[in-house]
Amino acid sequence: MLRIAILILLLIGLPANKPAYQPIFESCSAQVAAENYIHPAPTTLPTDEEAEKITWSPDYNLSWADFEAAPDSAHTYIAALTSSAVAYSHFCHEGELQVKVKAVFRKKESWVRPEAKTPHYLRHEKLHFDITELHARKVRQMLHNRCFTCSQTDDLNAAIDTILQTWRKTDKQYDYQTHFSHRPSFQQAWEQKVDSLLLQHNAYSY
Repeated sequence: MLRIAILILLLIGLPANKPAYQPIFESCSAQVAAENYIHPAPTTLPTDEEAEKITWSPDYNLSWADFEAAPDSAHTYIAALTSSAVAYSHFCHEGELQVKVKAVFRKKESWVRPEAKTPHYLRHEKLHFDITELHARKVRQMLHNRCFTCSQTDDLNAAIDTILQTWRKTDKQYDYQTHFSHRPSFQQAWEQKVDSLLLQHNAYSY
């Protein structure tokens, strides 16, 4: 099976005025990714790869057990890191591209330091995954309103990339405004905002 994977990783940095103290708990960051799987026919990812990922679902709540990677020793100021992706696959059928879109959590690339395994930090990390799902729904909304012929793969990728750029910008803004969860009122406001937007885009859930 021919598969071309394009992976874009973005590591969210810290504000320039971050204090030098509290090296672990002052920063709670997220790693976000975009994946594009191109299949010659309808299919799914191999079972072993699927086992390393969690597809977003309203019935599943992330737990610290899902953060399976070892903490990054090079970034001691980061308490936890969420690696999530908007993954999409497409194939040609009767002249049109058929596209499948998912928001996934990458267990083998997500990690948390033992000292940071608190409900407070978990709430912050969960919302990173919710933001990923929100933009997966925005991709599905765009696909609902627009068709692409089999010769328009570049146009498809460009249209999706526009939404993914907004996703990455929103994810960075979330960390910046909440100061990595250390501004409770901003954290609560973001949770309410994302919950509301997910509801508004509920028609485009997976």
